[in-house]
Amino acid sequence: MPVNSKAFYYLFRHSYAQLGWWIGAGVSVLHVLFYQFAELIWDQWTPPKPETLTPTIAYGLTGLYTNQTEPDGIEAFVLHGSMWVLVGWGLIKTVYLKNWSVWPAVGLCVLFFFRAGFHPPADGFLFGTGVRYYPVVLVGLSAFVAGVIWLSSHYKPWHAWLWLAALAVPCFIAGGRPSDWDYSFVFAPAYALVSGISIKDIYFQYDLLLSGLAALFFKWHIDLNYFQVLGQASVWIFCVLIFWWAKEVFQAKQLALYLLVVVFIMRLFPYYTDTYAEFQMSPLRLDWWIVVALLAWKKGTDHWSVGLLLAFLLVLHRSFGIFYSIAYVEYIVLTMGSELLGPSGQKTKFLPLVQTYVRRYAINVILLGTGLIVTYLIFGNVLSPGMKIYQSLKIGFMRVAPTSFFWYIIGIIALTGATLFRFKEEVSLQYREAVFLLMALTICNLFYFLGRSHEHNLPNTSGPVFVLLFVWIDSLWRRKIPVRSIRRVLYWLPVGILWFSGLAYMVGIKDKLSGMATNVRHRRTIYSFQHPSSAKRAMIRRLTNHSSKVYFYDESLGKNFWYTLDGQYPPVGYYQPYSAWPLLTELIPFFQNLLDEGYYLVTETPSEAAAILPHLRYTSKVTKDGFIVVHAISEPNRSLSTSDSPKTTSH
Repeated sequence: MPVNSKAFYYLFRHSYAQLGWWIGAGVSVLHVLFYQFAELIWDQWTPPKPETLTPTIAYGLTGLYTNQTEPDGIEAFVLHGSMWVLVGWGLIKTVYLKNWSVWPAVGLCVLFFFRAGFHPPADGFLFGTGVRYYPVVLVGLSAFVAGVIWLSSHYKPWHAWLWLAALAVPCFIAGGRPSDWDYSFVFAPAYALVSGISIKDIYFQYDLLLSGLAALFFKWHIDLNYFQVLGQASVWIFCVLIFWWAKEVFQAKQLALYLLVVVFIMRLFPYYTDTYAEFQMSPLRLDWWIVVALLAWKKGTDHWSVGLLLAFLLVLHRSFGIFYSIAYVEYIVLTMGSELLGPSGQKTKFLPLVQTYVRRYAINVILLGTGLIVTYLIFGNVLSPGMKIYQSLKIGFMRVAPTSFFWYIIGIIALTGATLFRFKEEVSLQYREAVFLLMALTICNLFYFLGRSHEHNLPNTSGPVFVLLFVWIDSLWRRKIPVRSIRRVLYWLPVGILWFSGLAYMVGIKDKLSGMATNVRHRRTIYSFQHPSSAKRAMIRRLTNHSSKVYFYDESLGKNFWYTLDGQYPPVGYYQPYSAWPLLTELIPFFQNLLDEGYYLVTETPSEAAAILPHLRYTSKVTKDGFIVVHAISEPNRSLSTSDSPKTTSH
C-alpha cells in the first residue's frame, strides 16, 4: 500500500484514526502499569480468619480453601478510576496533542495485543470445545448472518414487530432448570416480609425490589415457578428497549437490527444456563441502566424524572441504585470537564460554568439526597450491615486477569466518548449528553464484574458496552468516508461482530436450544423448582415432634428455603436464607438463642454439623435417614424476637 494512498491516510493519519490508536495506547499503558503495581493493590486487604466464617461461605462461596478466590484488595476502585483516566485522556487528545506521531501508539497497541491476546469472555466454542463441529456450525451461522443482512437491507417499519415476536420465542422457553439456591436469595426475604418481619430486620441479598415482587406472588398465591417468567420477560423487554432506542437515534437504521441480535445472543446464550435461571443475572436486576439512559435521552439528563428514577432505584434496588447515582454525579463532572476543554483556543470561565450546572442539576442532586434519606428511614441504614460484611470479606472476589476482555471494553468506552466529542457539532446536545451518561452508567455497571471478576460476568454486563460500540460505528458511518475499501470495512464491521458473537457462543446456543426442545416436547415453557419430597417432610415432622419451631441449616442448594416454606415454618433471623450467613461468630449466638427458645436445628450435611454443633449447648441429638437434628429440652425462658438476630447483637 503506497504511503500516500487515501486508505493509508484514513487508517493512520486521519484524526479519528489517530484518536483510536492513541486510546489503544492508553489502554496498553494502563495494562502495564496496573500489573506492575498489582501486588500492592491486591495486598490492601486483611484476609478473614477461617474460624470466623460459616462453613457454607468458607467452602461453598469464597474458595479460600480451594484456591478459587484470589482476593483483589482495592482493585475495583483502582480500575474504576483508571477507566475515567482513560476517558479523560481521550477527550484531551481530541483537543490538544493533535500533532503527535501515530507510530508510538501503534507500537503500544501491538504490545497490548501480545500481552492480553484476544479472548471472548466465557466462550465455549471458538477457543474451547466443539472444534469437530466447525464445518456444520460455520455453514449454519453464515446462513443465519446472511438472513440478518438481508432483513436489515429490506427493512420496513412493520418488520420490527416480526423480529421482536421471533425473539420472544427463545426468551419465553426455558433452556435449563432454575437455580433453587439463587432464587432462594429472592424468595426467602420475601417470605420473611409476608410473615410480618420488619424490613429493617431482613437482609436483602438482591435488594428489596426483587424480593418485593416475590412477596406479591406470596400475597396473591401465585405459583412461585412462574416467577421465572419475570426473568424471561425482562430479557425480551430489555431487547425491545435497546432496539427501539437504536432505531430512533442511529442514522444508519440497519445497525439497530445488528445491535438487537448481538445483544440478544450475549444476554441469553453465553452462560452455562439461562440468564434468568440464576435470577441475579437477569436484566430485571442488572440492566436498569437502559431505563435511566432512555429517560435521559427522551427528557434530557437534567430533567427531574431522571433524578426521581435514580432515587427510586436507591431505595428499592439499593446496590445498583448506588452505582447509578455515582454514575450520575460522575457524568455531571464529565460533561462540565468537557465544556472546560472546549474547542482549541476557546476559553470557558470556570465559575459561570459551575453556576450553570448547579442550576441545571440541583433538583436531581436533591432528589438523590432524598433517596438516601428515605433509604435510611426504611432500612435503618444506607449500606446494610450484610453488604458491608460481604464487601470486607471479599467473598467470591477474583482478580481481573491480564487476558480478560475487560481491557478491550474500557477502550471501547473511551473511544466512543472521544469520537462523539470530536464530532460533537454533527449530533445534538441531547444525544451527546445521553451517550455521556450512558458511558458513566456503563463504567459503574462494571462494578458487578469488578467485584467478582469471573469472565462470564462480562456478557452479563455487556448490554451498555455493545450500545456504545454501535454508537461509535454509527458515528463513523455518518462521516461518509470517500475511500471505498474503508467504507467496506465499516459496512462489514457490525456483520463481523454478529458472526463472531454467534461463533464464540455456539456451545451455549446449542445447549440452550436443546433444553428448549426438551421443554417443548413436554409441552411446557419453564422447569419447576425442586421441592423436597413429602416423605422427607414427614420424616422431619416426626424427628422434631411436629414442632413449629424448626430451623434448617444446610449447604445444599435451596433446600433450607424449600423445607421452611413447604413445612410452613416461620422464618427467623436477619439473614434469609441460611446460606446468606457470612460469619460464624454471629451465627453461633443466633443458633444458641434458637436452641434456648426450644427450636430444633436440622441439617442433611454432616460437615456443616461438624463445624457448628461443637460450639452449641444442646441436650438431644438424633441422626436418622440422613438428617441430623439437635434440640435443647429445657423450656424457653424468653420469646424469640428480632433482638436475637445478629442485626442488633452484632451490628
